[in-house]
Amino acid sequence: MDLEEIRGFLAIAETGSFLGAATNLGVPRGTLRRRIDALEARAGMALLERSARGVVVTEAGAKLVERGRRLLDEGAALLVAVREAGRESSGPLRIRLPVGLPPAGLIAVAELQRVFMPELRITLVVGDDPSIDRSEDVDITIHFGERPSSRPELVSELVRVPIRVVGSPTYLARNGTPTAVAELGAHRLTAWLSPDHDSSAWPLRAGGTVPVAPALVSNDAYMLRRSVRAGFGLGLLPDANLDPFGLPVDELVAVLDDAVGGDVALNLTMPLALASSAKVSKVVELIRKFFPPLSSQPNQADTG
Repeated sequence: MDLEEIRGFLAIAETGSFLGAATNLGVPRGTLRRRIDALEARAGMALLERSARGVVVTEAGAKLVERGRRLLDEGAALLVAVREAGRESSGPLRIRLPVGLPPAGLIAVAELQRVFMPELRITLVVGDDPSIDRSEDVDITIHFGERPSSRPELVSELVRVPIRVVGSPTYLARNGTPTAVAELGAHRLTAWLSPDHDSSAWPLRAGGTVPVAPALVSNDAYMLRRSVRAGFGLGLLPDANLDPFGLPVDELVAVLDDAVGGDVALNLTMPLALASSAKVSKVVELIRKFFPPLSSQPNQADTG
């Protein structure tokens, strides 16, 4: 199946017109029409219905829309893997990171890359939205929790990051340290917008949840941690220890650690076709050099 035909078909399905699709793809309308005619001839049925109001996909076309993007992703990933066969680990690589990783952690990853893979050029893209267009050329995605996907992917858990209630010593000295779950309601609270937990229902170690009303909720864990450090209140936050890398240690204190909290998986995901890429394999190995220490000391309230 011709990938350019698929790409043209998907562009028409998305824009609703041959003109809009041709403009987006940068090809003449006549060329696009020929590609669609060839695709429909190959399929043996109509994939698009043309009318005065525009172009819509048929029932058969809808099935191709569903799987067409996946075919393009697999084709792009396969080409990358083929081009890199036998090459050294160099050239560009795009990595998507979750919002809220501490800058010190990113610096440590960059330093490891500088030492072990100096020829590699990395582009870091930050974002947590699982609905991001799959056509974007991202080779590796690091993300918290599960994420939906329609393409074949290899998902590997890097580490389970503890989630704890923490507060600054200054705040606790001024407002008191809660000793029971029921006392949380007397404090100003902030909560991480986790993919696996409801920010208004904090998990209990014994099972179940406790309802809370956070004054501040965000998916940016680093920003929330700085807010807690500044005395905003108590926060339920991911709590990964970076101290083995000699990074700065904040002085947040774990609160109700035996009663409230849980963990969340930090996963690494890549297209299945890239799993055999020498460059990607080396980068994954590099990333794993960084993350194992995060789970080695789970009781420290520190992310740098």
